[in-house]
Amino acid sequence: MASYTKPLYLRRNRLSETEGTLYGRIGAKGMFAYFLLLGIVNEGYYLEIKKEGFEGLAFMCHTSASKLLEIINQAVYLGIFNRTKYDKFQILTNEEIQLNHFKTVVGRKSENIEIRIPFLISSIIPKIMKFTKYQSIFTEVLKNIKANFEQEKRELKVQNKDLEREYILFVNEVRSLLQKQQTLVKKREDNEQLKSKFKQAFPNKIVEEDFIIPDYVDMDKLIEGINNSPDFLLGAKNFGLKLCCRVDIYEKITAGYYDKIDHSSTKVKTDKKTISQYKGRNYTQLELDGLIDDIENIDL
Repeated sequence: MASYTKPLYLRRNRLSETEGTLYGRIGAKGMFAYFLLLGIVNEGYYLEIKKEGFEGLAFMCHTSASKLLEIINQAVYLGIFNRTKYDKFQILTNEEIQLNHFKTVVGRKSENIEIRIPFLISSIIPKIMKFTKYQSIFTEVLKNIKANFEQEKRELKVQNKDLEREYILFVNEVRSLLQKQQTLVKKREDNEQLKSKFKQAFPNKIVEEDFIIPDYVDMDKLIEGINNSPDFLLGAKNFGLKLCCRVDIYEKITAGYYDKIDHSSTKVKTDKKTISQYKGRNYTQLELDGLIDDIENIDL
């Protein structure tokens, strides 16, 4: 593997800060063995450390069993590998290793993706469940959660409370994410229906493709308010759905603010003397909103 050649060209400034600390503790030969070990771990998303076969693992890493154990202990202590998973289940893994693994295999149609719940780091679950494939996989795992638990209990010689805790964390996290996903899908469907309703009522208005209609918007009230508004509101092409849903404008439309303004009584005469009378005044919001039409009709 390409990972195995990397230690031959080690330079301290290419390491992370934590790996730099590890280098200072185990030396160059130790780092050579560390990178070989890391390459083996990266073949999956975890590596079980067992007494049987440990000598063989040390041989693959070109070091002694005692030196390899020292390297592992130091890497775990520094947080390079997840300490909780190592202490409970004697596996080497971390969030980056798991995330890279699941992102890599998601696109392989023929790949049988292994999910071992006790070995999963809970923080990666939301990140990989963005992929539809894992939503389906985890849904199936939940359906068989009891059988899965019994199998792991037989295979892993750990205390039941440790195993139960991992399963509870997994189930709660996955159920919460699946619920949020279902809510999001329904919200998107509802959003498209409301946008279609608005477009049908006002074909000449802009309906922004990526716009998500806020929860406070009552589309029937909005359409009714626009229909009852003056001609400038109905005819303005830039008065699209997004602007209509802006909280201040939405409240005015649905409250009948625009259709209560008598614009005919607020027309400003076009001579300079009349226009200048507005200088230095403090306007009410009603006056400011009414001036829009006046300014548009000034004959310069």
